Amino acid sequence: MQRVVRLDDRVGRITVRSHPHKSASLQEVVNLHLDRHRTAPYIFQMRFSANKARAFLPLFGTVLLTDCVSKSVAVAQLSPAYIPHDVIGDFLRFTLAYNTKAAMGLSIGSQSRWFFAITAALALTAMVIWLVRLPSDDRLVISGLALVASGAVGNLVDRLRWDRGVVDFIDVGFGESRFYIFNVADAAITIGAIVLWFAMKRVAASKTQPAAKLET
Repeated sequence: MQRVVRLDDRVGRITVRSHPHKSASLQEVVNLHLDRHRTAPYIFQMRFSANKARAFLPLFGTVLLTDCVSKSVAVAQLSPAYIPHDVIGDFLRFTLAYNTKAAMGLSIGSQSRWFFAITAALALTAMVIWLVRLPSDDRLVISGLALVASGAVGNLVDRLRWDRGVVDFIDVGFGESRFYIFNVADAAITIGAIVLWFAMKRVAASKTQPAAKLET
């Protein structure tokens, strides 16, 4: 009785079972599997890309739309700039501001606009590559990437459309002790970075647990 080695394309798993009449080496079946996907790789890739798109695009679009609309409303309703409008006492204010720098006031001088625009574009490219190469439909990682990417695009749009800088309007603090004025895009980037950090920690923990069990 010989072994038949089969590859399950749906889950990418190799299964081995006995069969009285057929036989195949593991290497032969693996090579056949690879040859099939070299000749028709796009169906295989689209099946996984569709799942990622369903997890990525709604969150990405919602955050980006919210950011763009809120900035337009801020410019229309809060002008002129740098005049605070109390929302929750002096803890939460809406104060229109134009930021030509990066987060936390980072600046490289007169070239800040284009430097940070190019940096954002490169970061977005890296995130797209990460998303495409993501080996599984991990919704936590995809959500983190969607938040960071939508925030990066929202601020990039501001840098490209005019030289006044990124529109900020959320002003948080107590009295004269206040945080940097920020926007929806900044909040999305921060939350997305925290989500990605947590997801990476979870992946690292899942890899160390099997090793710890083997040692014990």
